[in-house]
Amino acid sequence: MFFAAIATILGTIYFVLGDNRLLIAAVASFALSTLILTTLRHRKKELMLFITSFLLVFFNYNLRAESLEYTEYKNLDLSQYQIKIIQHPKERFFKDEFVVELTSPKTNFIEKLFLTKRFLVKASSHQALIKNDIIKIEDYQIEKLKYPQNKIYKKDKVFYEIKSKKIRYLKHQENIFNKLQNNIKAYYQASLNKENAQIASSIILGSRSSKLDQGFISTIRKLGLGHFFAASGFHLLILTLISNWLFNLLKLNFRISSLLNLSLVFGYMAITDFSPSIVRAGIFISAYLILNLLERKPVGIRLLVYLAAIMLVIDPYSIFDLGFQLSYLATLAILIWTRPIQEKLKTLALPQYFKEIISVSLSVQILLLPVVIYYFDSLQIWSLIANIIFTPVLSLLTLLSFLGLSFIIEPFLNLFRQVI
Repeated sequence: MFFAAIATILGTIYFVLGDNRLLIAAVASFALSTLILTTLRHRKKELMLFITSFLLVFFNYNLRAESLEYTEYKNLDLSQYQIKIIQHPKERFFKDEFVVELTSPKTNFIEKLFLTKRFLVKASSHQALIKNDIIKIEDYQIEKLKYPQNKIYKKDKVFYEIKSKKIRYLKHQENIFNKLQNNIKAYYQASLNKENAQIASSIILGSRSSKLDQGFISTIRKLGLGHFFAASGFHLLILTLISNWLFNLLKLNFRISSLLNLSLVFGYMAITDFSPSIVRAGIFISAYLILNLLERKPVGIRLLVYLAAIMLVIDPYSIFDLGFQLSYLATLAILIWTRPIQEKLKTLALPQYFKEIISVSLSVQILLLPVVIYYFDSLQIWSLIANIIFTPVLSLLTLLSFLGLSFIIEPFLNLFRQVI
C-alpha cells in the first residue's frame, strides 16, 4: 500500500506537470515490469501495486482533463442549469470576476465531485453580487481562458470564461453552515470594533471569509504569520484540543469523545466552506482519530503519504494548489526534523514550550525555503523570530476567539495590532 501511495503521488506530478505523459508511463511500466521479472522478484507484489497505481493516476487525470479542459462549451445553453456563485466576487477594472458552478437536476454526486462545470464570469460591477447567490446569465459569450489566467484558475478546475453584460439576481441560497458562519461574523461585529471583528472572524473562519485590511495582510505576510489568519490545521488543532479538554472534564469514554471529535472536525470543515487547507488537515486528524478508535498506532510519515495519495486520486488538480504543496511539505518537515532539532536545543536554558516553537519553525522554514523563494521571489528573514514571539499570543487569541470571549479579545487585539 505504501508503494501504491508513492506511485500515486509521483504519477500525479509526472502527468500533471510534465509533457509526454504517455511516454513516461510506458517507459516506467516497461522498466518496472522488467525488474519484477528479473532482479526484484521478491518485491513482485509491491512493484505490481506501484505500476497499477501509476497507470490508474494516468487514466484518472487524462480522462478528467478530456472532460474539463478540452470539452467545447461555446454552444452551451446556460438556461438549462442553475448557476451558483462559489467564490467571493473580485473587482477588477470596473468589472466583477467570480467563479460559478453549473448544476442541473440530472447532475449526480459523482459528476459534481469529479467532473464539475465551473466558469469564470466577467460582468459589470454594479450588480453587488455575493457568494452563494443564484443568478441568471443572458446575452453571454463563452471563451477559453488564456495565459496567465488559465494557470491561476487551474487548481479550481476552471478553464473557460463567460463574458456578459446582462446578469440577473434570482435568490440567495444558504445552508445551515453558511448561516452559522454569518452568525459568527455578526457576533464579533456587534461586540468588537471593525478591525478587531475582521481579525477575530478571520482567525476562526479564514481570511477568505473576512475582509482584512490589505496593509495588515501585507505586514503579517512579511512577518511569516499569514497561517494564523487563514483557516488551517493550526486552528483545527486548537479546536480539537479544546474539545478534548472538555470531554476529559466530562469523563467521556474515549470512543465517544473520538466520534464527537470527528463530528466537530466535519462541522468545522463545513463552516469554513471546505477550504482546501482545512479539508487536508481535517482528513489527517480524522484518519488519526479513526486509527485511535480501531486501536491502531498511526505512523506519521506513512499516514501523510497515504492521505496525499487519496487527495490526489480524488482531485489531481490540487497538485497545482500552493496551499496543498505548502501544507504537506510543512507537515513532512515537522515529522522529519522537529525531534532531531529539539535534541540539539536541549542544552539551551529555555522553557520547553519555546524549544518546541523554535524546532517546529526551523523545520518548516528549512524545507519551505526553496518553495517560498520560487513562488514569492522573496525571503522572510523575520519569520523565525516573529513566530517565536507571536505564536504563544496568537495561540491564546485563537483559543479566546473559539470561546467567543470578546471582552478579553478586544484589549489583546488592540495591543497585537500596535506591536505588529
